[in-house]
Formats: sequence, C-alpha cells, structure tokens
Amino acid sequence: MLPKRLSKKKQPLVGGQQLKLEDTVSSQSRLKKKRTLLLFVFGFTAGLSVLFSLYRFITSTIPHLNFSFPTINTPTFNVSKSANVDLDKELTPLLSPSDSWSIYVKTLSSPSFSWSLNSDPYDIDTSLSQLSSLSASSSGLIQGILPQGVLFQENLDLQNELFEYQTLISIPGQQIFISINGPDQKIIPQLVEIIYWQVIKNI
Repeated sequence: MLPKRLSKKKQPLVGGQQLKLEDTVSSQSRLKKKRTLLLFVFGFTAGLSVLFSLYRFITSTIPHLNFSFPTINTPTFNVSKSANVDLDKELTPLLSPSDSWSIYVKTLSSPSFSWSLNSDPYDIDTSLSQLSSLSASSSGLIQGILPQGVLFQENLDLQNELFEYQTLISIPGQQIFISINGPDQKIIPQLVEIIYWQVIKNI
C-alpha cells in the first residue's frame, strides 16, 4: 500500500521541526567552539606558567648562566648650533652718537655667542659675581619687554651724565649677559629687548 501524502495542514509542522533541528545543531557548534577556545586559553596559560617556573629553576641552580639580551650600542649625535646674530644693523640706528655708547653681549652656555660695540671683550667674572649676589626678579627696568616669568638680575650705576647698566637674563638652558654704557638710560629697555629677541631667535 502506498504511503499517504501529508496534507497541506501538516506541512508547516514539518518545516518548524526542521528549523528547530537546525537551531539545535548551530547551538551545539557554538558550544563546541567555546569549549575549544577555553581549552586553548587554559593550555596557553599553563604553558607560560611552566616556562617561567623552568626559567626560575634554571637561573637559581646555575647562577653563572646569563640569559640577558645583547646590548646594541646606538651612535649618539652631538648637534651644536652657532649663533649668527647681527646686532649692528638693529642697534646702531638707536645710538646717537654711536661713539658714546659701548655694549657687550655674551651667552654663558652653548651655543656660545658674544658681541661688542666700542668695547673690547673683557673678563665678565667680576660682573657676574656682583649680579649673582642679587636676587633674581621679574621686576625692574626691563620687566615690560621680557616674556612673563623670565627672571633677571640687574645693576644700574649712574656716573655724572653717563650710566653703566648690567643684567643677567636667565632662560631654560641659557643665560644672557648684557652690559650697556651710554648717555641715555631711557632707551635701556628698548636696547635690551632687541638684544634679547635677536639672541633668542638665533641660538
């Protein structure tokens, strides 16, 4: 006898059973993958623990055995900059008459720079000693022309119609010594401002 055909009403039931079967298979596959991943993680962790324990055992039993990596000596490069500052062009127009002025500028750290106008280079140790004995401050004759927070020491000595002004300006990694002698102390801030920024831009 031939089997009876399924009626149309029972066909959706078979389709639903097939979907349930596929869901069961896919969930079992995911569960299997999770188990495999967990086993791999546990195995990897256990392997690392064994390796570290073995390393400690070997280094403790054989003291002269050295597992340190070889050191690679990389070349060091010393880059030195030379200051190229042209103060004559900037300052001379302000000094009238120019022969009544003498100016000396020197940086105390590398890159070294020195410049003078109507003044032979001289030993500044005495001047530096006098300035160093003064408290560093951000207020004084040149406070308005320097960036905020820059400290300096200064000394002004009036001699009849002439004056002698010296300052030591401190910035990170550098100190700038400036000595100015002349007849008009009103332009001291302007002269120091030009010197400061020209030196800063070129060192």
